[in-house]
Amino acid sequence: MDEEIPYAAERLDAAVTAIERPVVDLYIYSRRTRRLLVAMLVSLAFDVAVSAALTVFAIQAHDTARRAHDLTIRVSGLSRDRALAACAQRNQFKTLDRERWQKALSLLSPAQLAQFRSFRDYIGSADTLENCGLLSDNPGVFLDPTPKPTSG
Repeated sequence: MDEEIPYAAERLDAAVTAIERPVVDLYIYSRRTRRLLVAMLVSLAFDVAVSAALTVFAIQAHDTARRAHDLTIRVSGLSRDRALAACAQRNQFKTLDRERWQKALSLLSPAQLAQFRSFRDYIGSADTLENCGLLSDNPGVFLDPTPKPTSG
């Protein structure tokens, strides 16, 4: 039995030496796998962070665009209302101007009126009323150009 101990020790040493290389290879492989796994987790965390940031920016951009659109609608509505009011005022002025000139020309004699015929035609064409309905939501509506009485 004493002879078997050195022989067993040699066989054990040979077996450990034979297993040592695959164990070292397995250790290197597991270490590389851990590094790849950590890199993948870091990459995944980075992807999630970038996706979250892009989502936040997209939501903010959408909200900003919606606010700008609402503001544009409000401003264009105000501009349209102002343009409509200005058009109605121009038509009121043109109606009053035409009435004044017709009144002044009615005071002339027929001979004098003949001399002012081209002027009367010019007044008629210059005081043509604008279709303010084109500025409103109902383009077929022609706004009443008669002046409104003012209190005062």
